[in-house]
Amino acid sequence: MCLSLVGRAWNWLNGLNWTRSLILGLGGAAVGIYTGIHRGVPPPLLPEILCVLAVVKIATVIVLVRHVGKRRLLSWSRLAVIVGFWLLTFGALLATALSLLPEGRISLATLAAGAALLAPVQGTVTAPLALHLNRVR
Repeated sequence: MCLSLVGRAWNWLNGLNWTRSLILGLGGAAVGIYTGIHRGVPPPLLPEILCVLAVVKIATVIVLVRHVGKRRLLSWSRLAVIVGFWLLTFGALLATALSLLPEGRISLATLAAGAALLAPVQGTVTAPLALHLNRVR
């Protein structure tokens, strides 16, 4: 649906994004099926996968902030505010999880990775880049 709304033809990047979304969707479904079959026990490698995904998200945020800042689509101070609010959201999510979950049930690294993945930032940072790319096509 997204591809038909933007009015662009298929290219390798569209195929890459479509494939990524398919893999993420199937992976999420596989985790849900596994958890349902094994009575609520998460897959054994789920904490490590969450940590890797959190590191990838943080790395992409760094690259995106640098790219948007170098193109001067947003000022560095505005980017600092966006990242600051993201860190505040991350801290609030982590503090809430630590206060509500029983101690020792989930490791701190897994909670931090989950909070980093849940806190939105990439869409906010990349919105000016998407608008710029739409203007120059």
